[in-house]
Amino acid sequence: MLFAGIALGLGVLFERYPAIQTTLRWAGSAYLLYLAWKIASAPPPNLKAREHSVPFTFWQAAAFQFANPKAWVMGLALMAGFYPKVVSQW
Repeated sequence: MLFAGIALGLGVLFERYPAIQTTLRWAGSAYLLYLAWKIASAPPPNLKAREHSVPFTFWQAAAFQFANPKAWVMGLALMAGFYPKVVSQW
């Protein structure tokens, strides 16, 4: 889904409205700092406790790809490699 959105012109949206890309860059940076803080301030794991976690469902995993900045960069690079070069007619 993510790559299809990129292939259908999400890059053009970023080119026309660079403020969206800047906003996403700042939001992504803030989110990564938040995650770093959560990891740094987390208590050590209790290895003796037997907690069973529930894996993601299919739809949760599909929605999770949109939160992954590495997937966005990979998708943009992938689509850029397959798009034909546009030749200016002017």
